Amino acid sequence: VSDLADGNDTTLTDHFNALLNLNRQLNLLLERHISPSDVYQQVTLAIGYSARLLARYPDAVRIPEAPLFEPDKLPRDVYLRLTECLQGIVRVFDRLGLAVLKIDTRQTDLDRLQPSDVYLIATLIVSQLDFLHNHLGIVQPPPQPLYPGLKFPAHTYQRAAILQAQLHQLERFLTPDRQ
Repeated sequence: VSDLADGNDTTLTDHFNALLNLNRQLNLLLERHISPSDVYQQVTLAIGYSARLLARYPDAVRIPEAPLFEPDKLPRDVYLRLTECLQGIVRVFDRLGLAVLKIDTRQTDLDRLQPSDVYLIATLIVSQLDFLHNHLGIVQPPPQPLYPGLKFPAHTYQRAAILQAQLHQLERFLTPDRQ
């Protein structure tokens, strides 16, 4: 942030990419291995938050059907789908007149992404949905998901599609003519 105040060309994207790199380094130092199963668990939690948000609308499908399973997905595929979810959340916040952190992830080196990087995006999504949940006065939080066992990026990619469908619904329900 101080670079921005000094007039340097540092952008939020540069800071975000630096955060990704620092996260990798920190994970190595702590010897904490983030697995695709951890990412899957965070996406499941985000789905729980979204289902509670959609419960406010009688016509909503709280948990849409999962799309067909697509094998051979990589962390980059999950990352890209989750960044689309993040953009949906930004649109929801904008419609509600709430300030939200907007991150330009287009400059991220997709070939170097690790599950820990994807976990960071999933955790950001959960935190924004938690904020929205609290802002709208929804008292009961979603249940904490159980550890899902061994999961691969393809499982999380499929799960993230459910979240994406939920967020599309939420956007539709928040259009001015439906308020």
